[in-house]
Amino acid sequence: MEIDATRMVKEIVLEEPASAKVFEQIGIDYCCGGNRPLADACRTAGVDVEDIAQLLEAEKSSAVTEDEFVDWNKRSLTELMNHIVQKHHTFCRAEIARIKALLDKVTQVHGSLHYRTKRRTSGPSS
Repeated sequence: MEIDATRMVKEIVLEEPASAKVFEQIGIDYCCGGNRPLADACRTAGVDVEDIAQLLEAEKSSAVTEDEFVDWNKRSLTELMNHIVQKHHTFCRAEIARIKALLDKVTQVHGSLHYRTKRRTSGPSS
């Protein structure tokens, strides 16, 4: 995968949201620290840009392709239910845990600012 190392990390995540997972695994901040070139972020994390490019490509290619499409109208309800439980529930549990950790981090870093702003704009309660 050809990647422009001068692009900002946050731009890469905005264009390709799946890249967030790769950056999280490597320890590259794409939120508060996302306004820096990928080359700088990689240098700080101690990884090569080429290695990140390969990981980003692997994450992108792991998405479902049209060849893997299943016409669930032609399958039984039991097959559909099993697929949902095995595939999607497992995925959702993992993603919820990942998102919760991100939410905790964002709340810890930015929560007090939001709380102060909300209190100033809400005025006295009746």
